[in-house]
Amino acid sequence: MRKVANNPGIYRKCTKTCPEKGCKVHSGYVVYIDMGANADGKRIQYTKAPFKTLQDAKDHRVEVLLKHGMGAFVYDRKRTVAEYLDEWLPTLAATGRRPATVANYTTLAKTYLRPYLGHLKLTELEAGHVRKAYADIRAAKPKLSPTTIKRVNAVLCAALTQAMEDKLVERNVAQKLRLASADNPKIIPWTPAEFAAFMDPIKAKRLYPLLYVAGIHGLRRGELCGLRWSDVNLEDGYLKVNQQAVQVGREIVVGPPKTDAGAGRIVDLDADTVTLLKRHRIAQRADRMAHGSAWQDSDNRVFTAEAGAPWQPERVSKTFSRYVRASNVPTLHFHGLRHFSASIQLEAGVPLEVISKRHGHSSVAITADVYGHLSRNLGAESAEKTAALLRKVAGESSLVLS
Repeated sequence: MRKVANNPGIYRKCTKTCPEKGCKVHSGYVVYIDMGANADGKRIQYTKAPFKTLQDAKDHRVEVLLKHGMGAFVYDRKRTVAEYLDEWLPTLAATGRRPATVANYTTLAKTYLRPYLGHLKLTELEAGHVRKAYADIRAAKPKLSPTTIKRVNAVLCAALTQAMEDKLVERNVAQKLRLASADNPKIIPWTPAEFAAFMDPIKAKRLYPLLYVAGIHGLRRGELCGLRWSDVNLEDGYLKVNQQAVQVGREIVVGPPKTDAGAGRIVDLDADTVTLLKRHRIAQRADRMAHGSAWQDSDNRVFTAEAGAPWQPERVSKTFSRYVRASNVPTLHFHGLRHFSASIQLEAGVPLEVISKRHGHSSVAITADVYGHLSRNLGAESAEKTAALLRKVAGESSLVLS
């Protein structure tokens, strides 16, 4: 007999001795179930055969498990993957996932999982089906990055994990798939001169203060859009990141920061930033008075669009990109300002652990992985400082071979 792949407790029954390279002739399927031990400690094995088809064997196995209370599986042969996704996705918000995460999961499921796996029965889904689906997706969209495939698989894995907890499936076939390594493109941030050249022509723009704080202090886009004056202490020179504003479709949703490490973190402000924000607050108050009752900001945001309307995160990115195209600096996406902030802090000699806390990373290791490549001169500078220390201690040439 041979074990049937991905079907625990089911074997193929042979009419002849198995050839060395595998069975050739079969007369059906056999079900084996470990029923535990009796009073004497002897294992009890349930066996039933033969079954003409694999599905008959699977059905019988589940019936036995149900009968003996060994696995209360809701064995619905009609429910498809698409139907289960439609049931599961609306429940995500109640599990504590952030609105942006729910929206992202929904989009990935609708774009990739439903079209390529939705027609399959949930109980019959196998790892081979998933691998083929991902291959078909890559064939249809050659430019799709491995990162996207990993995100799609993460959604499927989360869905099947819940299905296991709900006793709808016996295993998670997406959990141990080998996927192509995710791409990790290294962002080359602007130099300080490029940042200055970009910022100088837009000083009169409404978005200028937000972009300045993004570049100097590295706050995320959503954190900047959600920042309130109650989170800012200009007297003592710091701000506190308590919330973020994310865009879900056309709706702006305010919630906790992206990471637990980023929530409630204190970001110290330099004197120039304090001066800029004081001037910005004065200008904003004048704008508020000019609009009177038409002023829209009820949350007292630091950065507001026209008539106090909250900045939409996507609009911030699009406006930034438009300014970049009109300038003579290298192309950079909005998130690149966060990288620029890290790079100038590294150049200034700020310790990595301080940058990690200011940027809201959960560990210094993440900061090193993301930003460790940014400063092109740090390695050479470190080498020279090390050599200078050795020369000071051991003499100018005592350690150098002539």
